[in-house]
Parts: sequence; structure tokens; C-alpha cells
Amino acid sequence: MAESRISDYTLNAVRSRVSTHAVAEQAGLSLRREATGKHRVLCVFHDEKTPSAMVYEDPERGGYCFGCDTGFDAIKLYKEIHNLVIVQIQRHISHFV
Repeated sequence: MAESRISDYTLNAVRSRVSTHAVAEQAGLSLRREATGKHRVLCVFHDEKTPSAMVYEDPERGGYCFGCDTGFDAIKLYKEIHNLVIVQIQRHISHFV
């Protein structure tokens, strides 16, 4: 049985409602508050000892790692943390929306 593709509408709904901060917090990543709505975390896209990635409480801001020059949204962060492909996320994102 083939997996169905997640609609663009669903992906955009998640991106507009779910912050990278919420995904990082739910995954148990260690968050260090930098300023209002902004937190520093260890990057999940590369190995590091000192946090170089920023996540934000505002879903529109996404996230960014200064160490590996990677920008990300909540979906990309969730995929990387849980080692999933995009079609598998459909089963996992419903509790965020």
C-alpha cells in the first residue's frame, strides 16, 4: 500500500502554527534562553559541543544554525530529530495542529 503525500495545505498549517521552539522542547533538547522568544540549542544537523542553533517561539521565525549554516522550520527540525521521511510525519504531526 502506497503512502499518501501530505498536502501543501497541511504542511503550511503546521508551519504557521508550530514553532521550532515547541518541537525542540517536546523532543527534550536542552534550551538556553537568549532573549524574549529566542533560545539556543545544540544543532541536530551536525555534531557539536557548544549550542550554535537558534529556535524561536514564533512559528514564522523558524530556526537557524550558525555552525553549519542551516535554516529550518518546525517540520524539518522534527524530521531530523526523529529520523523520519516526510510521509512518515503525517502520523506524527496531528498532535501539534
